[in-house]
Amino acid sequence: MNQGSLKEILPLLRPRSAEPTLFTTTVWYLLWIGLAILVSLYVYRLYRQRKRRHAEFLAVCQEAGISEGQTRLLKRITRARKLKQPERLISSAHTFERQVGAYAQDLAHRHPQHKRLRQIARLREDLGFDQLPTDQALISTRQIDRGQTVMISDYDETTHEEILVPWLVLERDETVMELSPLLRRGTEGHQIRRGEQIDVRFWREGDTEYHFHTLVASVDGGNLTVPHAIRIERMQNRDFYRIHVDFPIDLYGLHQTQVEDDAAAIALLDEDAEATQETPAPEPEDAAEADDDTDSTQIPAQAPRLHGRVENLSAGGLALTIIAGSLPPGSVTAEDGEAEWLWMVDPTFEDEFPLAGVACRAVSTEAVLGGQQLVKMQFEALPSTVEKEIVQRVYQHQLDTAGGAPAPMRPRDEEPDDAAVTAESDTDDAAAQGDPGDLPDPPAAG
Repeated sequence: MNQGSLKEILPLLRPRSAEPTLFTTTVWYLLWIGLAILVSLYVYRLYRQRKRRHAEFLAVCQEAGISEGQTRLLKRITRARKLKQPERLISSAHTFERQVGAYAQDLAHRHPQHKRLRQIARLREDLGFDQLPTDQALISTRQIDRGQTVMISDYDETTHEEILVPWLVLERDETVMELSPLLRRGTEGHQIRRGEQIDVRFWREGDTEYHFHTLVASVDGGNLTVPHAIRIERMQNRDFYRIHVDFPIDLYGLHQTQVEDDAAAIALLDEDAEATQETPAPEPEDAAEADDDTDSTQIPAQAPRLHGRVENLSAGGLALTIIAGSLPPGSVTAEDGEAEWLWMVDPTFEDEFPLAGVACRAVSTEAVLGGQQLVKMQFEALPSTVEKEIVQRVYQHQLDTAGGAPAPMRPRDEEPDDAAVTAESDTDDAAAQGDPGDLPDPPAAG
């Protein structure tokens, strides 16, 4: 055959295997149909899940007594925040604050007068999330109770000292808080201006201390309007607000083994409580003698004692100065275990602060001037009633002296002269309006 004619038809030829067979075409179509069915079933499943969750969410809203408008608002927030369990917005105060509060924060930044903010505030009250129980920690300033006393760090332009000024939370909504000065007298030198950043801390009763930063949005007749803080910090014991004080204190040491023996003895006494209840009450003279015997057994004669002066005090502990070397070895808490000694304040201690019988544990020490040693102690197993009273006294101590200038810090190795003592006493008398017992010595700024 002519080779030239073959070259012309070769490009038009192709193998028979390149043509799809009927079987191949059928399998191909079946694969596509199966894939389409799987996708349809997946979409239908998502639709049913969303419809079921929506029905459950509506049922939860109806049980909670939420109106249709509030339900639509929560649905809008659920779509905006892409929540998978929207019913937790109603059952959990923290979930509500993290999701709805964050939505309100963004909305307030863009539209401070938006109507949804008022709806969110009403919804918060209807759900009971405007007042949290003390066993739940605060995660936002929107959860601060009305009537809460807060302390604002301020700078006294007259005395050029940093002070704490008490303010009262009058009102709050989803956008701002309104603060009013708790003391009208003596705050003329503490002028806070619009746009100024302020540092706020407060003690929540039954919980702990909180701290946050914010800006002053406006000042109206002495009251401050501040926006809600982006972040609120729950303070640890070491970060509690401290006041500078100066009073003597005596502590005695209990060895760890002795503390364990005392705990066992207390457990044994609890078992015999019913028998002792039937014992008739002793006569007054016998009771006095029994009290003396009890005091003598509570403080062992061989127990090491510390005498020092308290430098600062907070709801979590205190710091005192002692003579260097008087602290027994093993008193400071080590990283690999607990300290060998537990220190207890003298039960006969009487002062402004209720520290009698309070147990402390030394956490750190440092050398100071004059051959002395500064020991930082943390309260151990402090009862809630005592903790509450200490916190009230700490804040009341600063509140009483908020309008006056803090006393300058004296060197630890020097004693004040008579003239300084007389001038300080006259200042206290004038501040107390004739009653020197109303005000303690003004502390330095904490």
